[in-house]
Formats: sequence, C-alpha cells, structure tokens
Amino acid sequence: MTNFAIPWKEALNEYFQEFLVFFPAPEIHAGIDWNRGCSFLDRELLPVARDAEVRRQYVDCLVKVWLKDQGEWGLIHVEVQATRERNFAWRMHAYNYRLRDKHKMTVVSLAVLGDDHPHWRPHQFSIERCGTPVGMRFPVLKILDYAEQGEMLRESRNSLAKVIMAHLIMLRTRHDPDARCAAKLQLVQELDKQGWRGEKRRSLLRVIDWMVILPKPQEATFWDRMCEFENRSRKPFMTTPERIEWRESWAKGFAEGRREGLMESIALVLEVKFAMAGLGLMPEISVIKENAKLEAVLRAIPTAASPEELRHEWTG
Repeated sequence: MTNFAIPWKEALNEYFQEFLVFFPAPEIHAGIDWNRGCSFLDRELLPVARDAEVRRQYVDCLVKVWLKDQGEWGLIHVEVQATRERNFAWRMHAYNYRLRDKHKMTVVSLAVLGDDHPHWRPHQFSIERCGTPVGMRFPVLKILDYAEQGEMLRESRNSLAKVIMAHLIMLRTRHDPDARCAAKLQLVQELDKQGWRGEKRRSLLRVIDWMVILPKPQEATFWDRMCEFENRSRKPFMTTPERIEWRESWAKGFAEGRREGLMESIALVLEVKFAMAGLGLMPEISVIKENAKLEAVLRAIPTAASPEELRHEWTG
C-alpha cells in the first residue's frame, strides 16, 4: 500500500497557502491575514492523538493563523485520509474539541480524502444523548472528484494541482506499474515544459517522487528516460560519463530527501504510539540505509504491540 502520508505532509508544509487557495472552501483562505504569517504546530497534535486514543499512521497538519473576522489567532487542522475509516468523522470531532480545549482558540478542521471509493464522503459528526446534540461539520476535498479534470490540473499553476495529479496516478495505476512509470514521466516533463524552475520545481519533484513509487525495473526505466529528456531539452552536449554522473547525483538527491522525510515521520509516529519508549528506538532505526526498509518500519508501527515487537522489523 502506498504511504501517502509522507508526500502529503511535505506538500502541506511547503504549499499550505496554495492548498487553501485550491481547497473547495475559498472563504477559509480569504479569512486569513497572511501578512501576519503562519506557524506550524504539528507536534501539538501528539498529545491530542494520544488523548483521543487514536492509533493511525500519521497525524497531519496544524497551523496557527490570524483570523480576520475575529481579530485573533486561530488554528487550521488538516487531516489527509487515504483509506476509508469507520470512525473518521468521530476522530475529526475529537481532535477539534481537544485542540479548542487545549489552546482556547477557534479551530477550523479540514479533510483531504484520498481513497478510491467515490461515495465515501464523511463531512460531519453528530450524536445526541439525553436530548442534547453534539457534533460538527467539516469541509472536504475529495481527490477522486478531480479524476475527470485533467486539463484543469495540467494547466494550473497551483502546486497542489500537481500533487493531486500525482495522487491520482497512484490510484489509477495501482496494478499497472508500466502505466504508472509513463504517467510519472509525463507529469515531471510537463513541469519543465510549463516553465517550473528553481526551488519550486525541486520541491515538487521531491513530492512527486515520494508519491509515485515505482518498482525497481520501472524506476530504472524512469531515470533512463528522464536523462534522455534532460539531455535533449537542456544538456545537448552531455557526454556519457557526465550523463551517468548527473543521473546518479539527481537520484541520490531524491533518495536523501525521501530518507529525511521518512525519518521525521517515523519519529513522529513512534512518539504518538509509544511516547519516549518509542523514540528510544531512533538510534537503531537511523542506521538503516535502505528507504524501502524504513518504509516497512513506518508501516509496521501502527500494528506493533510494543517497541520490542517493532524491533523485529529490522532485526528479524
């Protein structure tokens, strides 16, 4: 199963303002005074997750912003959910009221639904006990809704449009790695053709590479074709040794970026699941070299009964 949490975490941190521009609730972006900046408080979600007795692979995004209409600071809480979850709406409600109670601020909760079930659209939680109703509604971005809007996504200059394209590639090519390789190559090449440059291009390439994972044979094909494309488009006199060196350096850069994201994710999820006992495993995990093994560790954390059980993931 694809771990969408890591690339989405990167995307929300890199393109949070663009995310709110793209989100189908424009009043949220318009209601924030961006001149006052924003602060990411993701670690504030750790005790909230534990208090809510939630055991999930990743807690996503919490951002402090200035709300124009209230003239005060508030919180934007974003959850990215890649699979159907029976208690998802309850969890959104639990996070919302616990964050309000802890910070004494308005909390706006948003959901990104990245699953492949078109009719699963949780958007509210409600319950009534002894005649007293309790609940909340929350806006939702359903990624599948954009499956038939390929032209709009391709033409958009919003980084989130490209992230959604990458997510959709994974959904529609889950059982066809060759088609996935071709779609990933097309998406990356379109960035160059559309004039994406500098750090914006590099960060998008990093997110796309994390999002659209290829098996080893298709990964080799992807890099070969990327080298050919780069050679034709901007390096017409690259010699064979230069071409090999360029490919290896670019691939190494992506691998290092992915490793950094994996280590951050593992540390955060370990702290959610096992508190300081989980973080005590990080020195052992940090010596693991292969990203595939780190991804396996990250996937194993939610179902591990103890840090000792999790340790078997890399010790055998």
